[in-house]
Amino acid sequence: MAKRRQKITPRALLEIKTPGDVQVAPDGLRVAFGVSEASWDDNSVTQHLYVVRVGDDAEARQVTRGTDSEGTPRWSPDGKWLAFLCSRDDPEAAFDADEDPKQQVWLLPMDGHGGEAEKLSDAFEGVGAYEWLPDSSGIAYLAQEPRPKPVQAAFDDQLERKDDAVVERFEKFRQQIWRVDVAGKKAKLIHPGDYGIGEIAVSPDGKTVAFSTNTTGEVNDYHKSDLWTVEIEGGATRQLTDGPGGKYHPVWARDSSRVFYVSPLDPELSYSQPNLFAVPFGGGTSVNLTEDFPHDLTGWHGVWVDEAGRLYVLAALGTTTAVFRLENGAWLPVLQNDEHLHDVHIAKSGGIAYVASTGIDVPELFWRGPEAKQSETLTDLNGDWRTTYAPSPVESVSWQSPDGTTVEGVLTYPYGYEEDKKYPLVVSLHGGPHGRTVQALSPYTEAQIYAAEGWAVLSPNYRGSEGYGSEFCVANQNDLGGGDAADVLAGIDQAISEGLADPNHLAVIGSSYGGYLVNWLIGHTDRFHAAISKFGIFSLVTDFSNSQAPRWETEYLGGYPWDRPELYAERSPSTYLQNIHTPVLIMHGDDDPNTFVANSQEMYQALHLLGRPVEYVHYPREGHGFAEPQHRLDEIRRGLAWFDKYLRGGGERTVYRTNEKIIHGGWELTVSSATLETYAGRPEETRRYVEVALTLRDLSDTRRTLTLRPADLTLTRVLPPGRPAKPVGLPISSLGQKVLAEGTGWSFAFSPGKDDRALSAPLAATFRVTAAGGTYHFALKDFPPVTLDVPPEEKKGNEEKKGEESV
Repeated sequence: MAKRRQKITPRALLEIKTPGDVQVAPDGLRVAFGVSEASWDDNSVTQHLYVVRVGDDAEARQVTRGTDSEGTPRWSPDGKWLAFLCSRDDPEAAFDADEDPKQQVWLLPMDGHGGEAEKLSDAFEGVGAYEWLPDSSGIAYLAQEPRPKPVQAAFDDQLERKDDAVVERFEKFRQQIWRVDVAGKKAKLIHPGDYGIGEIAVSPDGKTVAFSTNTTGEVNDYHKSDLWTVEIEGGATRQLTDGPGGKYHPVWARDSSRVFYVSPLDPELSYSQPNLFAVPFGGGTSVNLTEDFPHDLTGWHGVWVDEAGRLYVLAALGTTTAVFRLENGAWLPVLQNDEHLHDVHIAKSGGIAYVASTGIDVPELFWRGPEAKQSETLTDLNGDWRTTYAPSPVESVSWQSPDGTTVEGVLTYPYGYEEDKKYPLVVSLHGGPHGRTVQALSPYTEAQIYAAEGWAVLSPNYRGSEGYGSEFCVANQNDLGGGDAADVLAGIDQAISEGLADPNHLAVIGSSYGGYLVNWLIGHTDRFHAAISKFGIFSLVTDFSNSQAPRWETEYLGGYPWDRPELYAERSPSTYLQNIHTPVLIMHGDDDPNTFVANSQEMYQALHLLGRPVEYVHYPREGHGFAEPQHRLDEIRRGLAWFDKYLRGGGERTVYRTNEKIIHGGWELTVSSATLETYAGRPEETRRYVEVALTLRDLSDTRRTLTLRPADLTLTRVLPPGRPAKPVGLPISSLGQKVLAEGTGWSFAFSPGKDDRALSAPLAATFRVTAAGGTYHFALKDFPPVTLDVPPEEKKGNEEKKGEESV
């Protein structure tokens, strides 16, 4: 009998392994790639490198195992070395406890004789980008210049004395281009650099390095980037391009005669359709090679040249992604399916190694031979995940906006969907606005979590999104919150008219510009019964004044705030604050340099003072988006709880989640955590235990006693269904070890004293769970149950996880 697959839980979503950083070896037979996965031990996402052979049934081989992530793998042209970037400690260097290791280039021998990775570069401030020289003798790399030693000594002395005032834009450092040889590891400066160099590319003849720079190093000057070259021997520089608009990602023609680069079709609007240009190395005018190409180029490194000199590009096609090749003046698709390509690399032979997923299948690595019509699957990183969890159905849908514009989006159906039944609807809004929602399943596909909880999820690619041509890209210039908001509302209307969405149970969630649209929509309509705004813009003036890239506002609004104050006010959600009555959960990272945290702080402060239903959560160490697994877990669970609170049934809550306060009968219950645990004397492979920690607080004015016995605490598996289980015992610490006191004869009495009635009493109880995991309900007496997600047991052979696992 086939095993019944479970619905996707927040923890399960974050445990999807994602391949990326794909690089095909020069022989076309080996593919190096990274695998990113959540590391719950140190609360991070780590990536290690693997190598797999094309046409071989053998599993991919892990080739790096450091404590830090490894990335940017690059094969030497002779195939003997695999270089990568890592900030690991050098075992041959003297240990300096006061210094964190910098990111350097490391070399791993790949000639079949094995060996440990060794550090190649020793840049004082670390390496930012690098490329192999074509003869494999060494690499060219980009590194920030260090302070002169006397200046550094004075700087360190000031820091030690806490004389650490920061003067904005006072100290700037050049980005320099260096060369280091494999033999001898001696570094040589090629170009003293400037402040704005961001990318480098070595010519196939090995004589020249092309680089992009805005010269200033200012993030806000992204539109001023041009291409230059520097001779590896001699250091002579020459400017290749000079004109408005940013030019990025230099790629050499195979004969070193031209340099290809990506630049926006309208140089004044960075969000206009990206196009591919070619500029002669010997001097001359740039030529647009995609002038008649109807699709948006996408991906930071989405241009390649094979050994025959043929050009390839990665393009956004609505909610999918494809690879095209230039043949006889026409761009023809060479890889186009109903899937999203997360990462691609074109081999010298023209073969394609790529990472792909669909709306209902997790990402894996594939290979498409130069003349092949079908692809070969190279990895099965998520095989256990695929057989354990059941994604909800996904499809691409379209509708008409009021002005006749056709809008596309991704619709995720609720788990266990039934026709002719109305469902609560979550509208999920992407960032950008020059971004898009794709048909892909990854650790960031939160739509699947809401679908697993019974929601339908509509993710519109409103005007301004990429993937629909240049006119659509720039359609919301001077119209933020106008046509794009209308696109979103029209999509909701269609979902309602088709009988899928319940108009009385609508919610909206968005991040970055999607957060701006959330803030805008709830100030203009009361249709939504709950909202979640993540690191979104509240005031366009505030955002302009605090963002590292204020040009975003000037490009979309056509001027500075002092030039167009009326438009800035008209298009700011803050102007419509008093219209907001929708309960809104606001989330932001404390260190966000893009949409500065002041946006969310201002919104929360105002709504709080107006007495509107609002909650504000901000996460330490997080930037523009949340990265740490525990923060991601909290982000998803907190969002689910917010929608549960304001939309589930419209009456008394029947199910709660961890860290929610449950008030019942004058008592306050909070289940603070539920973790998979091991105990001394009980082998992990024979027992799986969940330890539930909770607190109780007496809210009454009279002194009362609450007594709990094992029968008052139960844990019941919901999916797959099971019977209520009582705790098997209580966890205790003894002589430095955690042990389980098994038995059912205990009781726990909570009786606050006269002066400690407001204090909370802690309790932890341990339950035995099955290897299958699943969704569980924890219940205490007659309190409403609390939902817990228990991961399944890992298959034997996988690397053992250490420490606690949050469930």
